[in-house]
Amino acid sequence: MERADKPAHLETISAEGYWARIEMVFDSLTILLDIKFETVEQAVGKEIPKETGGKRWVPTAPRWDGVRSWLLLPYIDALDQDRLGEQFEIARELAPIIREHIAKRELSPEFLDHWGRFRAVCGLLEFIYHSKTSIGHRRSAHAGGQAKIKISEDHQRWFAHYFLRKYQRGRRPEAEQAVTMLINAIVDGKVDAGPDHNVEWYEHFLNLDDTQADNYLTLKEAYREHSFSVKRMKELVTQGAEGIPRVTLKFPGP
Repeated sequence: MERADKPAHLETISAEGYWARIEMVFDSLTILLDIKFETVEQAVGKEIPKETGGKRWVPTAPRWDGVRSWLLLPYIDALDQDRLGEQFEIARELAPIIREHIAKRELSPEFLDHWGRFRAVCGLLEFIYHSKTSIGHRRSAHAGGQAKIKISEDHQRWFAHYFLRKYQRGRRPEAEQAVTMLINAIVDGKVDAGPDHNVEWYEHFLNLDDTQADNYLTLKEAYREHSFSVKRMKELVTQGAEGIPRVTLKFPGP
């Protein structure tokens, strides 16, 4: 079988020309090995007030004049970050080996293997670097999580105020029972807690699916001795009662 002629554009490039081109490409790609990975925390950022009111999200990763640092690889939530880091380390390990191959102008199966793997990783890094990412769902989850933390602490503060009014050393169960009875009375409409919070806010304290309950629904484990210490309650009470339902209600009678 006759050997096919080389394409015309290849006839004009010498062996040294090929190596010079490879070296040029290699040098441009090694810049990627100085890159830093943006973390999910940096990508999510934080909320700051807007001049026109409300809030807006801003990333906390390093930026120059409002633009992402040019040596920062953007975080993409869909990618396995550990796997990406492993590939990055492979490229760093291959770089000095490839540099030696190029310096010796050594064309071999080993060089082709190393060069192919290196180009694959760098291609991935280049693709990610120029990607436009969206982490809106992450920010929504973060904001939702923060809201849950705030609600949980508000409940703890309210509970602490009433619990400490009834608490005596060594008699925690009696104090828990007194507050539980107050909460049940609010839920049942026997105690007017005011218009600030609805019934669902108070139901948060109770085991609503407790089939063993007798005269009133029982208190959730989160507010019992092993989960919510008296020391912590005292710390919360020192914060005052701003932002929570009134803490001056009278306990119902037995």
